[in-house]
Amino acid sequence: MNTFYKFLLALFISSSLNAKTVPTMPNDGPDNGSYDKPNRYPAGKVESVNFYSSVAGKNVDMVVYTPPYYSKDKKYGVIYCYQGLGDSAIHVFNGDWVKAGIISDNLIGERKISQGVIIVAVDDQYNGRNSNVQDMTIIDAIAYIDSNYATYADAEHRGIFGYSLGGGYAFNVGLNNLDYFHYISPSSAAPNKLEDAILFPDDGSDAKEKLKCLFISWAEHDYDGFIISNQATVDFCNSIGIPHHSWVAKGQGHSGGVWRPAMWNFLQLADKAGISDPDSKNTVN
Repeated sequence: MNTFYKFLLALFISSSLNAKTVPTMPNDGPDNGSYDKPNRYPAGKVESVNFYSSVAGKNVDMVVYTPPYYSKDKKYGVIYCYQGLGDSAIHVFNGDWVKAGIISDNLIGERKISQGVIIVAVDDQYNGRNSNVQDMTIIDAIAYIDSNYATYADAEHRGIFGYSLGGGYAFNVGLNNLDYFHYISPSSAAPNKLEDAILFPDDGSDAKEKLKCLFISWAEHDYDGFIISNQATVDFCNSIGIPHHSWVAKGQGHSGGVWRPAMWNFLQLADKAGISDPDSKNTVN
């Protein structure tokens, strides 16, 4: 089979996967409806954590959500989140950008996901744009969370989500550390993301073997450079046959109108792929 036909086959497989498995937004769309509204179901707990990071050489902030009915007698998957430029970790939960905790509460209440996951918002700008986000997450944040919360503490139950600047970090940290993360969701990823050939070396062999969920999203009216960069990554995944999901928020700009439904989608996709399953295996979904 020549290269052209391999490309068409990969495109067909990926397109079919996307069309069949990305959850459908409520009819009233990302700016309406009740999927991101509070006080509908029992709420999880959101707490601020200040911990010492050896990489940062100082204390760093995190915000941690534990789902309703969280129990130390159970184990939970974990999703680490990165925020946009100029934002702080709390914006993953407060305000209109992501509303991660509220969306998780509602999905659990609606029984669209199982027991839920621990969601950790990490300060990706503890030293401005010079922050060593990757090492701080891998060496310090993960160790702290696994030591203080009831986690599975393995890659098969660990994911990354990020929006804007944080979306670039989600690409870079997640895909360069597939022994730590098997679920990755960059939303409106900024061009701080690495080149696709660096993110997927050797024709994406490691990603094909280890990734259980890759969900890439952006807005129809996002910044031009962001659209081009993210579409190029989807095209690259198509060309080398990396299973993934992609979604464009119609009518939306660079805002929570894409990041909230991106979280809504990702929590469901990751749950289906096994992030909360105690018997989860390392298979591609």
